[in-house]
Amino acid sequence: MRNYKTLFFISVFFFTLILQTDTFAKGWLDQQYMTGNWGGHREKLHDRGFTPFANFHMSVLGNPAGGISKGLEYSGQLIAGVEFDLEKIIKIKGLSFIASGTWISGSSLSQEHIGNIFSVSDVFNLPVGLTFSSDSFRLYQLMFQQKLFEDQVLLSFGRLAIGDSFATMDILDNFTNTAFNANPGAIKFNIPSFTVDPFSNWGARIRYTPSEKYYFMGGVYSANPDVANLDNSGLDFSFDGGALFLAEFAYSPNQKDTDTGLPGDYKIGGYFDSTEIAELSDPNVEVSNNYGIYALFQQMIYLERRSSDEGLSVFSTVAFAPKEEVNTFPFFYSGGFGYKGLLPSRGKDTTVIGLLVGFFSDDLPGQNYEMIVELSYNIHVAKWLAVQPDIQYVINPNGTDDIDNALVMGVRIEADF
Repeated sequence: MRNYKTLFFISVFFFTLILQTDTFAKGWLDQQYMTGNWGGHREKLHDRGFTPFANFHMSVLGNPAGGISKGLEYSGQLIAGVEFDLEKIIKIKGLSFIASGTWISGSSLSQEHIGNIFSVSDVFNLPVGLTFSSDSFRLYQLMFQQKLFEDQVLLSFGRLAIGDSFATMDILDNFTNTAFNANPGAIKFNIPSFTVDPFSNWGARIRYTPSEKYYFMGGVYSANPDVANLDNSGLDFSFDGGALFLAEFAYSPNQKDTDTGLPGDYKIGGYFDSTEIAELSDPNVEVSNNYGIYALFQQMIYLERRSSDEGLSVFSTVAFAPKEEVNTFPFFYSGGFGYKGLLPSRGKDTTVIGLLVGFFSDDLPGQNYEMIVELSYNIHVAKWLAVQPDIQYVINPNGTDDIDNALVMGVRIEADF
């Protein structure tokens, strides 16, 4: 079955490239969504306060060299749901509700063939040793959002993923490796309850945006140790465990077309987790009150022309978690470049190249660091379709020299339905 899926999605990749030369196909590719406007019904639903959405992203990746064994794996994730505009439905100004679920399919190349920590596919946001069963369905979001004070304040509460808002930047979405996309990889390992899709936890966050140049954001979440339990299908609604607190400040200068400087995005944040976590060297001993800080930035350094967003940007992320007895990666760094519109007549495509490294805790003897280099080209085939050839090189897999460095090649495809 896996081979049939692989052949199918490789065929889709080449088929979409051929479609770009066909007149009929161009009309289809100009749509906002793959399935169009449903004969006008999608727009009518939106006008009445119901906005259905569905996004599918998948990758076919292989390691022709290095790792534990050579292999080729498919992985895919569908997120689908409905956003309810309760201002239109029940006349409560600024209130909305989102309900969604996910479907995971395929296998992790990192787990099956490479043996490294930072998964080469962003579908599998899991440490080595945890796997999804094929065709895994999960509840994802059950979230209210309330806008207040002329939209300067956004309050979100319910079941939501922390990584959707905290410690993330737009440029990171162009990578395939999970330690790039879309949060610094160390945070996901050091804080078990730091959720990213397809996981979520009970919580609330508030974002105050007094100016378009900066915001303050804070959140508190249930740090349930079973939040990433793969067997509960997202239906464990208990509040077991401690609490996870996060705070973030962001400064984003020169975002308007009328601004004379180059746009940037600078963020600094921190977290505190009251949950008891087992020590790395002795699982029978538990330590509480874990904490860490992080910083992210992206800055455009070359703009091709005014009134466009084409040009070269630089980015970097840093994460520091001092308590080595419980943090797998006390220090993590990533950085690189992104160029939007590198090729002539391809102004919406984005090329990225980046390097990341996670340094293992001293309490994990024999493991020192794992490093990833990734080069990716995000082809904007349509408003609803992106095709992304990808190359990665995994250095020092699992932090040891027992596994050969691995070359990873493949393609990632994302579509909005």
